[in-house]
Amino acid sequence: MDSWWQTYRNEYQCVVQNKEVFDGNRVTIEKAEGNHESGKSDDDVKFFYLTGANLKYFPRNLEYVFKNLELIYIYNSKLIEITSEDLKPFPKLKYFKLYENPIEVIRENLFINNPDLEVLYLLSNKINHIDPKALSHLNKLRAIDLNDNVCKFDKDQVETRSEVLEIIKKIEQGQCLSPKYTTTTTENPLILKIKQHKQQNENLKLKNVSNEKEQNIKKFTEENQKLRKIIDDQEKILKEHKTKIEEMTQNNQEIKDKFKNFETKNEEMEKNVEKILEISEKLFEKLEKQEIKSQNDFIKLSADQTKLLEKNDQIFETILKHENEFQDNCKKFSVDQGKLSTNYESLNNQFSNFTLLVDELMKKEDQLKVANINLDQCDAKIRKKSANDELEKQIDEFFKKFNDKTKNP
Repeated sequence: MDSWWQTYRNEYQCVVQNKEVFDGNRVTIEKAEGNHESGKSDDDVKFFYLTGANLKYFPRNLEYVFKNLELIYIYNSKLIEITSEDLKPFPKLKYFKLYENPIEVIRENLFINNPDLEVLYLLSNKINHIDPKALSHLNKLRAIDLNDNVCKFDKDQVETRSEVLEIIKKIEQGQCLSPKYTTTTTENPLILKIKQHKQQNENLKLKNVSNEKEQNIKKFTEENQKLRKIIDDQEKILKEHKTKIEEMTQNNQEIKDKFKNFETKNEEMEKNVEKILEISEKLFEKLEKQEIKSQNDFIKLSADQTKLLEKNDQIFETILKHENEFQDNCKKFSVDQGKLSTNYESLNNQFSNFTLLVDELMKKEDQLKVANINLDQCDAKIRKKSANDELEKQIDEFFKKFNDKTKNP
């Protein structure tokens, strides 16, 4: 269903105006295609407007696409019949308009499931029969338009509740009845019951078929939603691929630029290679000349090498002589080393004796210190007793004895 969207009378609506969309007796709506306003979706649609369709009956499955409809407007769509089952899925319906459709009958229970209906426009149709009880239960109805129909009233268009009630009374009084849609009293009631029973059976069959179709439609809508998700994912992937392709084109341009730079550098390299080849030829000529010189030098070096070998032989002979002399000296050294070891032992013995003598001298030194102390004491006594000659003699004798002992320890 192709559609375009707009906000009309403060209600978000879907307008369908493609004659090729609906072409047949009974059409089932599967989905709505089009671009929503920002932040809007199918659940926000409250106004459905159908115009210019080739449709005899009210479209099925509309409630599954637009779940919150409150306003329905069908214009110039060749609609010949509408039933209470068609309007049952819209309990919140407030505005209902049928304009320029070949509808003839408004039956008793048409709006039985739409108690909140406020505006009913049925202008420019072919209505010749309105059931007396068709509008009696609509307590909120405040506007009716029945212009340009077979049924006529003193005032076909009213927009106040009081005027609406006057038209409802006239309808209840049978002012808009057609013999085509009323039963006569002469008809047998059994026949009427049989007809009603047949109609009920047909309605049940239609309901069963419609229920199966509705279930199939639900499955189809679920699968369709899954497909939509897959399509959205694919679109995201396509966008990512587009961005990658753009990046690749940019990279390709950069590569082309780099390739151009490479070509220019390659040309420069070729020129440099030519120069290098020229230089290498010159160097090769120089190398040939140097190779001739090196050969001459090699001949000279080989002669020098023979001389060096002769000198090496002489040096080796002298080394052998010195080695023999060295071995003889080592033998002499070993003999001298034995003598030194014996001398070392005797020296150790002498050193031990010397240490003993040093110890004795140390002891004698200690004795001398004691003697000096005694001498000092004696000097003090002598100085006190200078008059005593005997003491002096004793002292002289003591010194003599001490001297003798020091001389002969």
